[in-house]
Amino acid sequence: RLLEAAPAGAKLQDLLSRARDNFLPSPEQLRQLQEMQESNPDLPFGNIEQYMWDISKVPDSHARLDCWMYMHTWEEDLKGVAASLRHFESIVDCFRNASTLPDLLSLILSVGNYLNGGKDDGQADGFSLNLLKPGGLEAVRDNNSKGDLRRFVLTAFLGNHRPAAIQMLKDLQPALKNVQRKVEVLEGGGVRLHKQIKVNLEETCNAGIKRVRQEFEHKQALLNELTSPSAVASSSSSSPRSP
Repeated sequence: RLLEAAPAGAKLQDLLSRARDNFLPSPEQLRQLQEMQESNPDLPFGNIEQYMWDISKVPDSHARLDCWMYMHTWEEDLKGVAASLRHFESIVDCFRNASTLPDLLSLILSVGNYLNGGKDDGQADGFSLNLLKPGGLEAVRDNNSKGDLRRFVLTAFLGNHRPAAIQMLKDLQPALKNVQRKVEVLEGGGVRLHKQIKVNLEETCNAGIKRVRQEFEHKQALLNELTSPSAVASSSSSSPRSP
């Protein structure tokens, strides 16, 4: 009835949502309908009450409607996850395609070889990217504790390789825009910079995929239960009855 009376162009998911929110009777509403039927058996229900009465006779009507809605809306759940994945891929691509990033890495290698001069480590042809993680470059500080090795490398890069530095900042815009920065003013006039990643693979993308997978598995188990031989037999033997 809901589909037959639907206006032209109405979306099925909107109709299903309307039916779920307005026409599936709650236990209290079903009790009231039963009392109305018993007290006035010859008085017909109104259109809405009749629909609610009929649908209450369908076995597992709530679960069936949930599965039906999910079949028509599951793609919407993936849009946010897909957008996060595309955003993350753009960040990976900007590092892969940055033409001047090797210039910065070669400067880091040169500085490391200079600091390790006279040792075997002072003749390295490369270094592990783990050196760029916390505990790597930042662990090496100058004698006056005014800054760590990152500050020295970036100052040298910006001063001696300015065109390359400007180009690298342009190339890495997707990654730089993915960091939210907030300055906190401390007591005494000092400031502290807080940085937070907006989108990352573990917390944003993987968590979204996990949520969608769990929802799918739940609906799949529910659908399997509804389509089991016993459920089909129960549904075939039940039919709505009007008062």
